[in-house]
Amino acid sequence: MTITVAGKPAVIHRSLPPRGWSLSTKGYVIYTSRKRNSLKRGKKAHVAAIEDLTGKPFPPGMHVHHMDFDKRNNCPCNLVLMDDALNVSPARRCPYTGHFMSIDLYQERYGARPARWVA
Repeated sequence: MTITVAGKPAVIHRSLPPRGWSLSTKGYVIYTSRKRNSLKRGKKAHVAAIEDLTGKPFPPGMHVHHMDFDKRNNCPCNLVLMDDALNVSPARRCPYTGHFMSIDLYQERYGARPARWVA
């Protein structure tokens, strides 16, 4: 289901409530309603969608990856559950602009591999 959060379109799973969402400072869709619900305040939409699909609480040491890198697209077909060690996308961000770059370009610019890069 598509909703509007902070004036921008966002996709959430149809089992989640249609209201009470906002954008975090990092751009993730989070639940902020004070209404008593099955969701706790501060729950991220992509984590809630994975928990709803699997029927289990979110496992520690795991990460939900957005395949299209759009944090507002929380459609189940766009989410992949992976081990934290395999999530290398934050490490490939340029420290100044925040844009993603290849590992070769990162090494060329900054002289070393990113700290979280897994070879």
